[in-house]
Amino acid sequence: MKKILFLLLFLAVNILVKGQVIVTLNLPEPCESYQTSVFDKPEGKRAGFDFEVFPNPASSEFTIRVSASEKIGRLKVQIVSMYGNIVKSDDFYSENTAWIKTSGIGDLSPGVYIVTLFRKNEEVSKRLIIK
Repeated sequence: MKKILFLLLFLAVNILVKGQVIVTLNLPEPCESYQTSVFDKPEGKRAGFDFEVFPNPASSEFTIRVSASEKIGRLKVQIVSMYGNIVKSDDFYSENTAWIKTSGIGDLSPGVYIVTLFRKNEEVSKRLIIK
């Protein structure tokens, strides 16, 4: 535990002083492999629904198409900028296993956004590029 606290303190000081830190971890073998993308969950732990965002990149509007293994129910859609600001958030409800919605994005600046859908205790995120 002391080693972890020391490492965190070391990282915090170096980030404040140098602005960046390179950390090398020596892990014991065998070590589990992890997905490198923050947008995908490892196999076996996928949500009971998925969605696609198109067109991507988008300019004036985009469409979300949701498919689920059971009735979708309450669904929250959240769009977050790369700065962490929630720029759009809406709640929807569907009695079906599929749902589609087109939304205008003309008021958003060009850039990369994260679209996250929340359903029950599950969430799935995808990148959206606005040009």
